[in-house]
Amino acid sequence: MKKLLLITCACFLFIAGISAQVIYNQDFESVTLSGLPVGWTQTVASGTHNDSIGWNSGSSATLSSAGFTPTDHSWFVAVNDDRHEFANNGNSLLISPAINLVGVSSPYLYFDCSYIHSSYGGFSEQATVEVSTDTGRTWTVVSTITGNTSGWWESRYISLVAYAGRPSVMLGFRYKDNTGWELGWGIDNVIVYTPPAADLAITAISPNTSFPANYGAPGNTTNFTGTVFNAGRNSITGFNIIYKQGTNAPVVATVSGIVIPPFTTYNFTDTATYTYPALVGNYPISVWVAATGDVNHSNDTIGTSLNTVLFMPTKRLLVEEITSTLCGDCVRGIVYRDSLYKNDSSRVCIVSVHDKGTPASDPMALENGQVQNYDTYLQSIAGYNGLPGVFIDRHYYCDPVALLSNYAKLQNYFGFANLAMDAFLDGANTINASVTVQPAIDLYGDYRVELVITEDNINNAGAAYAQHNSYSYQDLNLPLSGVGYNFQDSLALIPGSSMDYQFVARYTMPDLLTSAGGMVASLPSSLYADSLYSFAFDPVHMPANWQLANLKATVLFLDNNPTNSTYMQVLNSIQAKVHMTTGVGNVANTGSTMMIYPNPAKEQAMVQFNLPIAGQVGIRVMDALGREVIAQPGYCKNGGVQQMQLNTGILATGVYTVQVNTAAGTFYACLSIVK
Repeated sequence: MKKLLLITCACFLFIAGISAQVIYNQDFESVTLSGLPVGWTQTVASGTHNDSIGWNSGSSATLSSAGFTPTDHSWFVAVNDDRHEFANNGNSLLISPAINLVGVSSPYLYFDCSYIHSSYGGFSEQATVEVSTDTGRTWTVVSTITGNTSGWWESRYISLVAYAGRPSVMLGFRYKDNTGWELGWGIDNVIVYTPPAADLAITAISPNTSFPANYGAPGNTTNFTGTVFNAGRNSITGFNIIYKQGTNAPVVATVSGIVIPPFTTYNFTDTATYTYPALVGNYPISVWVAATGDVNHSNDTIGTSLNTVLFMPTKRLLVEEITSTLCGDCVRGIVYRDSLYKNDSSRVCIVSVHDKGTPASDPMALENGQVQNYDTYLQSIAGYNGLPGVFIDRHYYCDPVALLSNYAKLQNYFGFANLAMDAFLDGANTINASVTVQPAIDLYGDYRVELVITEDNINNAGAAYAQHNSYSYQDLNLPLSGVGYNFQDSLALIPGSSMDYQFVARYTMPDLLTSAGGMVASLPSSLYADSLYSFAFDPVHMPANWQLANLKATVLFLDNNPTNSTYMQVLNSIQAKVHMTTGVGNVANTGSTMMIYPNPAKEQAMVQFNLPIAGQVGIRVMDALGREVIAQPGYCKNGGVQQMQLNTGILATGVYTVQVNTAAGTFYACLSIVK
């Protein structure tokens, strides 16, 4: 069966300003299921599956299929070619009633469009908009529709100026699959209107209040970026951007020396630098644009805000890849996931979640014991659209091919809290993990932490470990390049002994079947900015088939407040290798905890520990060969939670052991340096 690359992306639906003269409008909302509006007709080619032939009205639930998935519109019309293989939609033409354009000087057609332009099996689908002035006897193509890789709804504008003054103009929407098995085409909100000569709309601003990217510490600076849309019929060569915060005087920035053609967008960056105020709080800002001749002010303004916080936490995105050894397309997840990890391992936490399937044939799926239904839970999150897939912070879903671009957009999101963690294997062969949360803002309600243990370098000669590979020269031989395997040069079924599976999920706490929102009561209901909150997870017994050297522990900081916009999302995460405890006075023996953050670090790190009694404290850092590379003299510290700064700028990339010597004993933790 064919497999599509569906990439999650944003769409912008813009209907012309209210000052426009509307000549004809059809939104399809009052049409009965599978019917057409009064006055609309269609001609269709014969085919082998009549229920997939021609245009029908309905909702996403009734018109969608596995590959054709228009969403977000309550009721629309579509032709679905994906519903059955070998359907023949060679000439499916949807025809509007005759529209009178007498006395109309500058008519345009606007409509919403969901279309990918698929090519499969040597054939390509085609969508055209056509016009007839002789009651449908002949048709002229006025636009060939281009698709997008996601199929999400887009706004389309087509000039009908050549037909101004005509008394009877019929619109035709023609879909062809050229005898192949393709996808389909959805349309909605068909409007014929006269746009104003000048109409500039502001459609996006960043930082903005719809996602956590408008935070900064006192004195931090930001530059606003945004998008404007020329909804008029003439080009725009310049405009002003005006900002106003509170009762302060407006700030005006001028954009000139540009050309924005009709019905196109323009991305701008304001050269003015805005400084976050010194006092912690939220600062609303109004932003509007002004262009010469623009008299429609209903779309000129957008709101945003800046939030001043005590400090900016180190943000690490959680990437959870949904994959399977049985999924031949899933090897692209390996490529893009490994590429991301190579590019920026210090800013990302990666977990590879293998799908159980039916029957349970993937040996790395977590479906027994305490851990159940990790993959099932991820697949229940809104937006999931099949294997292979990636969730970023359990909110943003994309195909792996879009992982790097989505990471670039999200990596500077606000992390809400710094996280510090440690995970070690003790003499009882159990993994002990703990985390300390340091919020950057006050948080109230139900916030939780979750533990995931992963294992790298898994291979096995068993048949179920063999990876199906759709990119092999023996199969489709599609291009796929990146870090790791050259899958084109590999077999269509790669033996498990030749594969090395990375980041494989081995354990979660809690069980996501019973508590998907994290450990209940793991954090207090009031989290105050710059305070420290620690939590120790229950010990995890390490099975004999796990390899300690390949284990990582990942801790998630989650929002479990149903009224929040970030409900069930991962606000921040941290990942570190599981290490073996050595020495005396360690965490297991004293009840103390020791954390290092950020970890991995670059120029400096904070060492945090719980000191049972007052006394002298000294820090030593040893490299992988046991050589001392940093020694800080002893300081007198009171009992309780303590923090000491460790300057790591002189250290090269690698893994080090940090040793804290106290009157209560000696504590150890691993520190990774990434330059």
